[in-house]
Amino acid sequence: MKRIISTFVVIAAALLISGAPTIAEEGMGSSVDKQTLEAAQKDECLLMSRECGDRVDSIVERINHLQREIGRGSDVYSSGELNTLRDKLEEVNKTLDQMLNSSGG
Repeated sequence: MKRIISTFVVIAAALLISGAPTIAEEGMGSSVDKQTLEAAQKDECLLMSRECGDRVDSIVERINHLQREIGRGSDVYSSGELNTLRDKLEEVNKTLDQMLNSSGG
């Protein structure tokens, strides 16, 4: 009986220790969760017309990305920034049209 109880205590202690980082992570930190923070962040690469080293978009991917960011609206971007994103979308669409027209003839 003592052996069963001591085995149970060891297993219970192991479970508590393995769950401690999860409990600490949930209990500590800011009140704003990570997903909400990421959702509120602006895409500086699109806004500043700069290439970010680890991201290379095709024209179609860039159009989709711009449309997605514009769709996030004024919750994330100011009206000036939204206008900048719309201008960039128009520019990329023109580039795509030029590429399609020049390859066809």
